[in-house]
Amino acid sequence: MRKSSLKFLGFLLLTVVIFNACKKVNPLNQTPKNVRLMNYTRTVLSINPGSIPYIENYRFTYNKVNQVDSIYFTTNQPGGQNYVSIFHYNDRVVTDTIKQLNGTILEIDTFITDYNRNIDTTYITGNKVAYTYYNNLITRIDHPNYTFSTFTSYNNNLTKQIFSTTTPEISYKYYTDMPFNTLDYLYIVSLSRYGMSMYHTANLVESISSVTDTTKVFYTLDADSKVVKMVVAKIDTFVTPTLGYTYHPLSDTETYYFQYQRY
Repeated sequence: MRKSSLKFLGFLLLTVVIFNACKKVNPLNQTPKNVRLMNYTRTVLSINPGSIPYIENYRFTYNKVNQVDSIYFTTNQPGGQNYVSIFHYNDRVVTDTIKQLNGTILEIDTFITDYNRNIDTTYITGNKVAYTYYNNLITRIDHPNYTFSTFTSYNNNLTKQIFSTTTPEISYKYYTDMPFNTLDYLYIVSLSRYGMSMYHTANLVESISSVTDTTKVFYTLDADSKVVKMVVAKIDTFVTPTLGYTYHPLSDTETYYFQYQRY
């Protein structure tokens, strides 16, 4: 079973998306240290003919040491499946049991962390992926075919992901005036799948691009610098023999609203 929501970011384009950005609130205070994500909604609007908007909701619970204990997922997407991910921690081994809300087990995955609590290895439906870090991600190795990708960073922000295959490289850009605080797009993608983030960036990611498509991200902050809204805009690009690069209109838009709790 694959989670239909939040598929990990595809390959993205070298283009600036023209889009009405969400207004950024000038932060007035530092974010309190004892704040964590409680839930968020994700509304997906597609321009494909016949498509209708759908909503996903993620709710997080935590254990006594502030690790994600469970993630409850519900959606009104036609054909979508509601489920809960339950995380069990045993030293460096994390077991993720994914169940339907009636208790039927759909999948059991295992994550191994290193001594800094970074995700070292994942075993998802039997497929092994290994990661290495030096402050930030350095490599990702997919087994058993041993394809790999390498990451480069600058000022504690990931800048590129280069693949050992013919997959186009991915480039990352960041808001230099918006330091990472509570979350950003990269963080929420990882948190919603693994219960923890494999990214440790200094700023909020602004765009993720390759020669095939792009993702542009806009944030709204509250007075405590928390991200309370995020809009993700995606477009595709393809090559024609006579025109070269042709840009497809905005393919879909995702709008996220976040709620937090003190602990």
